[in-house]
Amino acid sequence: MGIKELTINYKNIPIYLLVYENGKEMPSIIFIHGITLHVGVYNNFLNLIGKENLNVVALDLPGHGKSGGRRGEFTYEDLIGSISEVVKFVVKNYNPEVAIFGSSLGGILAFYAAILDPNVKTVICHNVLDLKEIFSFLPFLKRKFLLFNFGKFLVPFFKIFSRFYLPVKFIVNENWLFEDEESIKKWKKDPLCVHKYRVASLMSLFLTPNNKPAITEMKKPVRIIIGERDPIIPLEYIKEFYSKLKCKKDLVIVPEAKHMLPLEFPHLTASLVIGWVKKELKSFKEV
Repeated sequence: MGIKELTINYKNIPIYLLVYENGKEMPSIIFIHGITLHVGVYNNFLNLIGKENLNVVALDLPGHGKSGGRRGEFTYEDLIGSISEVVKFVVKNYNPEVAIFGSSLGGILAFYAAILDPNVKTVICHNVLDLKEIFSFLPFLKRKFLLFNFGKFLVPFFKIFSRFYLPVKFIVNENWLFEDEESIKKWKKDPLCVHKYRVASLMSLFLTPNNKPAITEMKKPVRIIIGERDPIIPLEYIKEFYSKLKCKKDLVIVPEAKHMLPLEFPHLTASLVIGWVKKELKSFKEV
């Protein structure tokens, strides 16, 4: 296994890639990180995936980590577009069989990228949201995301609020992100983590449903992974989401687990990802 760092360009924005390369003939999995974070946080997890007969390509989203763009600033279109650019890179340089795995925010983006990009064969989502019907799920989310409490009322005043930046703590409680105080301290001191987001960016992602496809448009095989005690996106919500999917699907509930599965349960999460990829990518061969 060779590990290398490189950048590709998306609309003149440098997109940082961390690549675990196992062979041009091997299939690939693209990894998308969670909210506030960057790929470097997931090194232990990525090393486990990288030991398999897969090429692992992890990207920092625009406005995050080592990628370009203003910190905490993006549009939904550019997040999806940057992922699509990574898919093009993978198809050009490796076996064209491509899977995507995303965690938290990355799980949401992975789902929509898989709907929209014909080159993606399958997707594994650790957490997911229906961005097309986001308001109908407020009963599940309003106690978890402060933004959703006011989302409907903020939309008419988009232009007024769009230039402001919202600290992450007003979006999601940091104690729901991490299990222990040491992890919270490390996160707060990490210069590559994003600690505030532009309101316009959050609106573009979460509160602009018109440019999102319906989740029933998903035709690819989907595995959804959720911690039984996830305090951010409740299990009840995930079950509701899952019941609406018409594609080949699988739901894995990790007993007693909370939100940060790839960080707190790296071996288990890696096995769930590899197990699904083994089933869905024909060219994958176990080590």
